Amino acid sequence: MMNITKIFLTTTLLATISFCFAENPVDRTTVNAGLEFGFSGKSAWKITDQFLDRICKVYKITSQHYRATNGSIWQILGENKKDIHEALVNVDKPKLRELLSNPAQTNLYYGMDTIAKLSFPIVKKGIHVLDTHKSVIEKNLLILLETSGARKFWNYEALDRQPPLDIEKGLKNLDLILGFNVLFINPFPNEYGLKTSRGIIGRRVPMDFYHAIKVKEIYNLINGKNILEIGAGVGRTAYFSYKIGMTNYTIVDIPMSLVGSACYLAATLGEDAIWLEGEPENDRKGKISLISPTKLLSSQKDFDVVINIDSFTEMPLEVFTQYINYSSKHSKILYSVNHEYNQYSVVDIVTKVTKEKVNPLRFASALREGYVEEIYFFSNGYQLKTGQT
Repeated sequence: MMNITKIFLTTTLLATISFCFAENPVDRTTVNAGLEFGFSGKSAWKITDQFLDRICKVYKITSQHYRATNGSIWQILGENKKDIHEALVNVDKPKLRELLSNPAQTNLYYGMDTIAKLSFPIVKKGIHVLDTHKSVIEKNLLILLETSGARKFWNYEALDRQPPLDIEKGLKNLDLILGFNVLFINPFPNEYGLKTSRGIIGRRVPMDFYHAIKVKEIYNLINGKNILEIGAGVGRTAYFSYKIGMTNYTIVDIPMSLVGSACYLAATLGEDAIWLEGEPENDRKGKISLISPTKLLSSQKDFDVVINIDSFTEMPLEVFTQYINYSSKHSKILYSVNHEYNQYSVVDIVTKVTKEKVNPLRFASALREGYVEEIYFFSNGYQLKTGQT
């Protein structure tokens, strides 16, 4: 039985820090990191025929029961990925190798990350756009280092000016905290961001790293054994989670997104670090598993922590509700980072599913204005009131 009081006190402290940070009235966008903006070079990832066979197979298996809802954002995004779809269906290995090794020339990650054909020309030509990206990355790196303990928080009441951000020093401190040498691997050409000795840091990298660290804190509080991420995008949060030590990790996503995550994780962790739906179950242990919604919902598998970053409130209501229902019955904790612009919020659907008045830990996202971080506690299929012992 998990100690809810311990979790409440610890996460409330974290929440308060993040909330105050996000609401800080002083402009923190100029942090004087002194870093240059750059683009990654030629891809070092050598895609094997075996890997191409694996992703074609998983795409075929997971596509059998998937149909994008008419008019949904997923249908619109899918329209821009037909070249990859056709290559996967036809098992066209030369074409797949060309498309998957250089995502900046495709829309594989469009809607998930900044490296995509539809966004790349704007970034390449627009100096103002680059400056905006640079300031956002610097700001979010600062938040990542401060919230992880790798740099002391700046007290704006005591100091008028933000002390210069020494990225290299901060990353060395982060190495000591996490217990491994942090690297920002750039497996694809034309990834753009701030150049460091550890690799190029793109716009979404600090956010993905931050989420992995937050999940690790929650995971440790309940002595977690496994994690489910609903909608992993590129797969970078899974990558950092795996490096931090959370290796019993499952991703559930739609077919094309699974292909994207599989490519990124194979390129950064190695092809043997992932398990794809349809492969032998006895090969799954210690790997990041990538499965379809159909596989998840039929498995009835329990997870200690379920996470969703920026997709719940974009989903069709039926799908959204299915995932919340599954999480409430098959997990201890749900960590959600989502906006509330659309008709239904996460708290709306959790309330509907559990038929209880829910009180999640709730605070402004530290890295993304307009988003809310929430932590829900579940036990035996219903939501525990915050602070209950």
